[in-house]
Amino acid sequence: SRYYSTNIQGSATYNLDARTAVTFGTAARYQVISFPASIRTFGYDGFGGFSRQFTSRTSLGADYYYSNDNARDGSFGSESHNILGRYNVLLGQTWNLSVAGGIFLANVDQNVPLLLDPALAAIFGTRTLIFVNHTQKTGPSGDFSLTWRKRRSSVQISAKRSVVGGAGSYTTSANESGGLSYHFTAVRKWAAWIGANGSRSTGIGNTAVKYDTYGAGTGFSYELFPALRLVGNYDVRHYNVNSTSYNRTSSTATVGLTFSPGTIPLAFR
Repeated sequence: SRYYSTNIQGSATYNLDARTAVTFGTAARYQVISFPASIRTFGYDGFGGFSRQFTSRTSLGADYYYSNDNARDGSFGSESHNILGRYNVLLGQTWNLSVAGGIFLANVDQNVPLLLDPALAAIFGTRTLIFVNHTQKTGPSGDFSLTWRKRRSSVQISAKRSVVGGAGSYTTSANESGGLSYHFTAVRKWAAWIGANGSRSTGIGNTAVKYDTYGAGTGFSYELFPALRLVGNYDVRHYNVNSTSYNRTSSTATVGLTFSPGTIPLAFR
């Protein structure tokens, strides 16, 4: 099997005043998946958030996420919405707790072929008719993170439940995930990270595939010029899919550029 993906994304945060901020952004992607047959998909996302600091240690906010993916041949399509309320609190001098809860709504359309009886095939002039199977699913969503942070390093434990968009029922799924990561900024130009995570997903659609993944990875960022950095990641991941023989371990390496004004390099992930 082969998987190719091209992604572009951007986001911005605007401070309305000393206590209030809004965040918004968008992303687009083009994917080619060869499993078991070639599927080409195009997708885009939009997201926005609002936060208000009430004391020196606490803040409240709300987040909204939208995702849309479609197969280029029209055989699959999915759309999802996720709305969350969020609470953040600073515990002591180095710990931060973030908790969010809400609801997601996912809609999946999938073309389903129906083999006709010979008598009906003679009437319709074809042996196969195509029907569109529509599936709608709602469920609870949320996330949790506990972060320990010093000036040049941080450790984070996180968990999340949400809907993950994709091309019809192949990848659109209700997802539960968790992870542990460590980020370190060694000097002015370098930053690095290492971490491990796992997830469990149940597909939404005509074929509700269940699959688990877990893995580990590492990455770095290096300042080439002010605000422009070279970034790289390497991941090893194992996949288990209940309805197929796809049970394997794979590795992924990525290299890219990021624009991020600031004096401290990103622990980019």
